[in-house]
Amino acid sequence: MINKFNYGIDKNGTTFEAKYPNEFKLLKLSKGIIKVINLRPLIDFAREWFDQEDHQFGNIISSQPYVRI
Repeated sequence: MINKFNYGIDKNGTTFEAKYPNEFKLLKLSKGIIKVINLRPLIDFAREWFDQEDHQFGNIISSQPYVRI
């Protein structure tokens, strides 16, 4: 089955991990392993990616930069 709604998430996750290796860690939880990720760098990374995608397809909502809270 092809996931039409992935939007490159798998590739972006790998790219994020390569670019920000100190912003996540793997932890053992019971019989499994979880990935703990610092959210601010992940959100900023995702925002940049979506902005690039929007510009590529001409879907520019605002020319104003985001205000980081």
